[in-house]
Amino acid sequence: MRIRPIVMLLIVVLVTILIFPAFASETRVSGLYTYKLKGNGTLTITGFDWKNNAGDVYIPSMIDGYTVTAIDDEAFAQGKAISSQSVIVVLPPTITTLGDKVFYNSNISSINIPLSLQSIGKGAFAYSAITQFSVEPSHGSYAAIDGVLYHKKSKTLVAYPPAIKKLVKIPDGIQAIDDYA
Repeated sequence: MRIRPIVMLLIVVLVTILIFPAFASETRVSGLYTYKLKGNGTLTITGFDWKNNAGDVYIPSMIDGYTVTAIDDEAFAQGKAISSQSVIVVLPPTITTLGDKVFYNSNISSINIPLSLQSIGKGAFAYSAITQFSVEPSHGSYAAIDGVLYHKKSKTLVAYPPAIKKLVKIPDGIQAIDDYA
């Protein structure tokens, strides 16, 4: 039995109508944030509107009813090109992942590392205006010593504040320095 061309065309149109709205609704914008749904009630921030930002950045735990668990590669990058204002970034207690170069070349001067954060991508803070990192003291993976960010388990210097005004001695036992650190 042969399927007629008109029936085949109708099937293709119906499949397209049913599939594409699902893809279109995955990436959304809410306020200053662009995000992508993960499908499990969580989202990843994929972009930030530096042009309309008026001050410090307090990333919410939830956006549009979805829990913020990750910030994608370069989501907050290039803020210096748009805004000369120095800002503090406060991460929510729900965040688990920061992507590569997430704050690359941005004017953030300070950032907190919450207990929930499990992974920081390469060059996350490269060419930023950070003068010091702060980490929850009981964090299992990360620590800040003299404002410098370290990964405890891998004994790695993760990020040296680009705008730090003094030399800091790297503690004994540190075995590696991350790319762009």
